[in-house]
Parts: sequence; structure tokens; C-alpha cells
Amino acid sequence: MGYQASFEHLSLARRLLSPGGVCRGLLVVCLVLASVTQGRAQPRLEQDQTSQAQTTATNLERVVAQLAQRRQALAAQYRAQTEALAELKRSRGFNKDRELRAALATAQDTANQLDAVQREIDTASAKLVTARRTWLAAIDAELATATGPRARQLDSTRARLLPLVGPARKKIVLPDATLDANADPEDLDQQAKAIRETETELARQVVGADAQADELTKQAELLKHHQRAVDLAAREDDQAHRNTQKSSPTQGGNFDAAPTAGSGGAGPSPATVASPSFEIDAPFVLVDVIDAASIKAITNARQSGDPAARAAAVRAARDRVKARLDGLHVKRLQIEAAAKKNRQ
Repeated sequence: MGYQASFEHLSLARRLLSPGGVCRGLLVVCLVLASVTQGRAQPRLEQDQTSQAQTTATNLERVVAQLAQRRQALAAQYRAQTEALAELKRSRGFNKDRELRAALATAQDTANQLDAVQREIDTASAKLVTARRTWLAAIDAELATATGPRARQLDSTRARLLPLVGPARKKIVLPDATLDANADPEDLDQQAKAIRETETELARQVVGADAQADELTKQAELLKHHQRAVDLAAREDDQAHRNTQKSSPTQGGNFDAAPTAGSGGAGPSPATVASPSFEIDAPFVLVDVIDAASIKAITNARQSGDPAARAAAVRAARDRVKARLDGLHVKRLQIEAAAKKNRQ
């Protein structure tokens, strides 16, 4: 026996079965399904982005390592060639001029290869820094939702990657190092903590300056070897011309000097260095730490392209940063001593 439908029941049924009501119900269902699907797809998308960023950075790391090995081998080869060239100039022999021309051409070719490899290293290193930062950003984005083994794996990778990326570039602001002997111990502790953090940042700059100055010095030595070979060749060429005027036509001929930069040759580029981060960062990071003249000297030396001048400017700036570091260290010790005394 059925139940008689009331007017209210029939009215509700008509509203639910109306086209508008059915469409709204279907829309709600679709939105719920889309939300669930998107929630499941988002972690997969973030994981794919992390994997892609990792692949890019790893490939660039391999490229930079291979280029560095090639550069090291070429540098050793070039030094040996220039030393052999100098020894050949001191020797005597009927075929000396021809051997000198061949040796100079070989050394020049090695110098050109060395310069080209260094440019490739500079380009690849810059790309590697960007790729590592992209990888780190992808890890941070995925860590927001990752759980379990994947989260632990990301944490481990991030811990290994962070020292390679380094801290974000920011201007070093010097803290107040004025000693107030009557201040509360807690205030003195906070002041000493701020100074200690700045000491850490300045110490990092000193280490970076030392590394770059050493690299620039190696570049300057390599350039000096090349220039010495060119000068020896030029002197030998002049001597050969003078001897030819005084000798008979049966004597050996002359040899040409190694091409210089002004004559179309290309020795090792004096402006190449693997990691010029200190030079680039100093005008911004150290603007409140060292004097404007030191920063200008770094900029001018870098624009000059002379590795010896660049090394000298970097070392001069490094010494000023170290002096500032030492001064802050002394101030911090005085503040910590005052805090300890005021607690007694």
C-alpha cells in the first residue's frame, strides 16, 4: 500500500528534478572531483619539477668538472711549452730558427685553447649557480607537502645542496659596537650576538677574497709566461735580422715572433677567472664595510682585465675587511666581559 504524496513532497520533487537543479548538482559533483584530482596531481607535478631541476644541475656539474680538468691539463701543457721554448732559444743549432717557429706556433695554439676553455668554464659556472638555486627552490616547494621517505630524501638533498648554493647575497650591515659599561647584561648579550653574526659574514668574505686572489694570481703567472715567450721571440727575431745582414746567404733564415694581441694573436685572456664572486658582490655586499676607494679600485681593476691588478685590488679589499673583522672581534670581547661583570 503506497503513501499519498503531500503537496510539499511533490513541490520538492519538482524542484530537484528541474533542469536548473540537476545542473547545479552536477556542477557541485564536478567541482569536488576536480579538487580531488588536482590534490592528487599537485605532489606529482612538484616532484617532476624537482627531478627536472636536479637533472639540469647535475649535468652542468659534470660539464664544469670536465672543463676544469681540461683547463688544468692545458695549463700544465702550456707552462711546459713555454719553458721548452725558452730552453730552445738558449740552444745552438742549424735548424734553430725553424724549430723556434714550430714551438711558438704550438704554444700559441695551446694558449688559444686555454682561453677558449676558460670562457666555457665561466659560462657553465654561471649557469650552474642558477641551476642549483632553481633546484633548491623546487625542493623547498615540494617539502611543503612531502611526507615520509620522500620528505627525508628532500631534507638530505637540501642539506648537501645548500652549502654549494651559499647564502643569498645581502648587504652586510655593521652592528652597533659601542660599549655601554652600565647596560643590562641581557642587552649586552644581544649586542654581542649581533656582532658575532656579522663576524661570521665578514669571515666568509675574507675566505672568498683569498680564493679569488689566488686564482687571479695563477692567471697572472700564466699570462707572464706567455708574455715572456713573446718577448724572447721578439728579441731573437731582432737578433736574427741583424745576423742576417752580416752573414752570408748560406746561413739559416729568420723566424717570426709569436703573434701578440696587437698583431692578431690571442694569448690567454687576462680577464678570465673561474669564480669572480667577490669582485661582483663587493660593491653591494661590502658597501658599508670598506671605503668607497677600495670598492672603486676593485671595479676599475676588473674592467681593466689585468689579472695582477685584479688580484692586488682584491687583496687590498680583503685586508680592509679583515681589519674590520678584527676590530669587531675586540669590541665583542669587551662587551662580553662587561656583561659578565654586570652579572656579578
